Amino acid sequence: MSAGSAPLVDQISAVTLNDTAEEAQFSKRVLIRTILGRPDGGAGLAGQKVRVGGWVKTGREQGKGSFAFLELNDGSCPANLQVIVDASVVPLGQLVCARGGRA
Repeated sequence: MSAGSAPLVDQISAVTLNDTAEEAQFSKRVLIRTILGRPDGGAGLAGQKVRVGGWVKTGREQGKGSFAFLELNDGSCPANLQVIVDASVVPLGQLVCARGGRA
């Protein structure tokens, strides 16, 4: 890194972004493509409530069942969005596997 370049954290914080995510035209959902396509990769939305739709590609419980990591996809792009679900918000026992027609 050269002496004139700022650390990545400073570069990201200097980016001016809309504080909200753009909703899809006919729903109140935000396409994963618009989140991941932001200059900050969606980091500026951390801590905000953003409604997404789609399906869970993978998921795993962590922290002795206190939270779970889920990777979501809505078909708007090939990349997945990783979200953290806290057990105090949604009981992890309510998350069920739907095999999409596969046995």
